[in-house]
Amino acid sequence: MPSKPQTTNTVQSSQPWAPAQGALTDILGRAQSYGSDMSMWTPTQSAGTQGAISNINNFANGTNYGQQALETVGGGTQAAYNQGLGTLSNIANGAFMGPNPYLDQVNEYTAQNTADAVNRQFSGMGRYGSAAHTGELTRNLGQIYNQNGYNNYQTGLQNMQSAGNTLFSGGMQGAGQIGNLTNAALTPYDAQLKAGQIQDAYDQSVRQAPVNALNWENGVVGNMAKQYGSQTSNSQTTPSTNTFGQILGIGQMGLGLLGGIPAAGAGLSAAGGLFSSNSGGWTNPDTGMRYNGSSGLYNG
Repeated sequence: MPSKPQTTNTVQSSQPWAPAQGALTDILGRAQSYGSDMSMWTPTQSAGTQGAISNINNFANGTNYGQQALETVGGGTQAAYNQGLGTLSNIANGAFMGPNPYLDQVNEYTAQNTADAVNRQFSGMGRYGSAAHTGELTRNLGQIYNQNGYNNYQTGLQNMQSAGNTLFSGGMQGAGQIGNLTNAALTPYDAQLKAGQIQDAYDQSVRQAPVNALNWENGVVGNMAKQYGSQTSNSQTTPSTNTFGQILGIGQMGLGLLGGIPAAGAGLSAAGGLFSSNSGGWTNPDTGMRYNGSSGLYNG
């Protein structure tokens, strides 16, 4: 049969410092109370934050404040703006590309000066009224009318292009101003929201103050309880067992007892045989067992 080796069981236990045990119990109780109080953990919003959120929502769901502000910049400015916008639109659309009422006067003045110069030239050469004189007048005067007409047309085209660029630039600037004015309109609400968030953070810190104090107290008391606490250690050893040896020993003892019993009337000695007699039976001097002949029992 198998043997069991010797085993040792050690039980260690520690006890917090006695003066700190009451404080630890109190800390545990308050921690459980704080943990079950949802008002300490539920976020809240101050009146300022709620008001700011409401204003921003109304702003987002309302009309375009930037456009309104742009349309009402300065008293009377809007009318001038609309008038200028209309004029530029007409120019860009070519409304003034028709006959120039001043072009004929310019042509007549330029033509007269040119004709006088040609006449003086041919008079000096003695060829006034000649075919060459007439041809030169026709060519120079025709060039004047053509050049003035071309210049007038090109000026009109340039004005149209310039007006179109001005309208485009003004539209882009206006669109940019709408965004700026919208942001400006939001500025008070942003400030209100930030102020509300500051108040919310303060309120949250007030609710968490007991928890922070509890953590600090737990750190102090817990360290002291551990540092000054006591530790005990108990060990219990179980000796090894040899089952086969125990059985063999019992068997040998039984054989010894049986082998020490003499036959009736033999091996008895009052002084030093296997058994020595005494009153009421025989005693084995090796084992100290006594045989009672009448009952057949060994008694220790």
